[in-house]
Amino acid sequence: MKYILDNKSDKVKSVTENKLNGLEIKTKGENVIGASKVLIVDSELKDLYIKNKINKKLVTILAKMQYILDSDDNDTTNVTLVLGEIDRLKSILINKYKEHLKIEEFSYLLKKLMIIEEEFKLKYNRKQVYREMLMEDLDEMIGKGR
Repeated sequence: MKYILDNKSDKVKSVTENKLNGLEIKTKGENVIGASKVLIVDSELKDLYIKNKINKKLVTILAKMQYILDSDDNDTTNVTLVLGEIDRLKSILINKYKEHLKIEEFSYLLKKLMIIEEEFKLKYNRKQVYREMLMEDLDEMIGKGR
């Protein structure tokens, strides 16, 4: 049985048709309406939900990027993992959320992810070049000892 909750009225309508177009999400834990799945039909609400979901994941990715750029660790597995998470987020955006977002919102979020990925690669490469230059200078200074 499906029900429609409308914020404009206090009534709950039951629906028997299966052809409602919307974003289906799974709920976690206990909720007020006791549903395991919710179908969001309103386009503005879908946009807000998707942007919030993407931004939450993006904040965790940015924190990992900041940690990698600030640390002195030379391990490239963390970099690969972060870039993999960005690719995964882009594929989720394209495969799952594209049909539910407005074209402007979709292109904005995709461009945002691509810019963040490119900036991270650029900053990480700069860090590696700077580290190599310091090591070369250190090797030269040690080699000139008396």
